[in-house]
Amino acid sequence: MNNNSTISSLKILLKNPEDTNQVFKLVSSLDRKSIKRCYEKLLKSDVGGEIAYNRKELLERLSDESWINGFEEGTVGWHYNKFIKEEQLSCKELMTIYETNFSEISKLHPHNWLARHLTNIHDIWHVLTGYGANSMGETALLAFTFAQTGSRGALAINIATTFKILRMKNRKYPFIKIFLEGYTNGKKASWLLLEDYEKMMREPIEDVRKRLNISKPTLYLPFAAKLKKIKRKKSAVLC
Repeated sequence: MNNNSTISSLKILLKNPEDTNQVFKLVSSLDRKSIKRCYEKLLKSDVGGEIAYNRKELLERLSDESWINGFEEGTVGWHYNKFIKEEQLSCKELMTIYETNFSEISKLHPHNWLARHLTNIHDIWHVLTGYGANSMGETALLAFTFAQTGSRGALAINIATTFKILRMKNRKYPFIKIFLEGYTNGKKASWLLLEDYEKMMREPIEDVRKRLNISKPTLYLPFAAKLKKIKRKKSAVLC
């Protein structure tokens, strides 16, 4: 993607922060170096080296409805299943967007595998961090992701969104503080790329959050609660 395309994607994304296609276009154009650094970091530990060697593909597992529907209540997998159904998300659609924007890299290249892996665990990170799929939740998760991976695409989106918010009048929520909290939580947490996600899905979510030192998004939660109330009222009116 050239600079003009990058700017164009950023403009579209600022109008609609939930446009996942534009997110991945930015990631594909800006995150080559961060993916390379993350892969090299994996190789520096025994656990990470094993993950890099095995290169597990989560898409097949996440696409298996019988597997996804089989988790006990309270586990990461149960919460993930609840999340994707409520938000009407599809890991296959996400991967289609990814493949469109990373098509110039060989699928066999280890950096391509890591980019796929990050795509597949994106919604799991939503669940672990508590950030929703709304525009504020997506942007806050990008701040968390930048802290974890050094993603330049995530940073670009957050900076552009911050400038947009600063121009807004009568701001009711501490948007910028919510972004900063996402970044801080990402910095404090253990490095999530060292996790076996297939195994993690069977663990109780609160145990995983404690083990990985993932803090609650305190500033974001009131915003999410109000958004849910608005959605419920709209649904009631439609009924």
